[in-house]
Amino acid sequence: MRTRWLESASAEVAPSAVVDFSVRRAAGGLFAAAGVQAAVCVAVTWSAYPSWFRFGVLPVVAAVFALGCARLVTDRTPSSWVARLCGLGAGFSVAASVGVAGVDTGGTNVAEPLVGLGVFGAGLASARTAAVVLIAAHRSGLALAGTGGLGEQLGLGLLEVASFTAAVVGGGRLRRWAATYDGPAAALAAAVRQDAEWERVDVARREHARLSHDEPLFTIRLIAEGVVVDSPGTRARCRREAAILRGRLPTVAEPDLTRDLAVKAEQVRGLGLEVVVDHEGVPVPLRADVTSAVVGATGAALRNVVRHGGVAVAGVRVTWSPGGVRVVITDRGRGFDSTRPGGFGVPEAIGRRMRQVGGTATVHSVPGRGTEVTVAWPG
Repeated sequence: MRTRWLESASAEVAPSAVVDFSVRRAAGGLFAAAGVQAAVCVAVTWSAYPSWFRFGVLPVVAAVFALGCARLVTDRTPSSWVARLCGLGAGFSVAASVGVAGVDTGGTNVAEPLVGLGVFGAGLASARTAAVVLIAAHRSGLALAGTGGLGEQLGLGLLEVASFTAAVVGGGRLRRWAATYDGPAAALAAAVRQDAEWERVDVARREHARLSHDEPLFTIRLIAEGVVVDSPGTRARCRREAAILRGRLPTVAEPDLTRDLAVKAEQVRGLGLEVVVDHEGVPVPLRADVTSAVVGATGAALRNVVRHGGVAVAGVRVTWSPGGVRVVITDRGRGFDSTRPGGFGVPEAIGRRMRQVGGTATVHSVPGRGTEVTVAWPG
């Protein structure tokens, strides 16, 4: 189970912090393994312990220990739970030692594996005081209970101290190694932020240039060529496009293909072209960039109808499918030879838009019989 801390981590988190957190989390695995080993020892030496230990102490400790291991996996501060588990292990060890008082064998001491792996995990988690308490309580309890000889106690005690020391030293070296990457990682994160800012500015500039070409410059050309005349709709369009020329990009809601095509059709009506929009199928969610590309390509095709078609009506048919959408823009105007390279804005205003999002744009036109432009996604 991943933690919220790791899920929210980004390039801003220093490598040393990530390594430190991961090392502390590793202690959870060690304590879980220690709990499994202790459970095996309980099963093997079940009859060696009195009832108060088997049916009183053991269930309570097992429940709290399981909760602590779970928190080690999910908590943002695992070292605090390592310290709690060390304290729990110390109490469990003392109770187990009292339960086998007078039995001269370490085999019945179910706390032995718990302490062995626990102190290693405490060393990794930097819970040093808790590890010392665990070792001292465990060894003292066994000595007072008379379990095991002095040499055995000293040998096992030294082994636990060595295990704890190795974990502290190894964990420290790993953290210091990771810290050497903090500087380069911070520089990389700063460079990524700068690149993202430059990309944002570049996208805004390109969008402004595209809008300027698609809207204001196109309207100016139509006025100059006498294609449109003065009207309330033309004046309203000019006011809106003057704001675009001043660098004020229009604020729009989250892209929605059905709504945005209707808006585009209304804008073109201001240039004297009636657009009939027809839908077929059930709309499916599209990415924002795909929606913008389809709407932009449709708008470019309709503007070319205004300029070249010589008709008052055009049709837009939207066909939805489970995998995408297909938009066909038709007119019964002058038409042109679509086999001739260039012209009609297909390569740039229509074709490139769709290619950038993985879609397609095709045009079929015959002089005197009109034009049909098809944009589709996926291509």
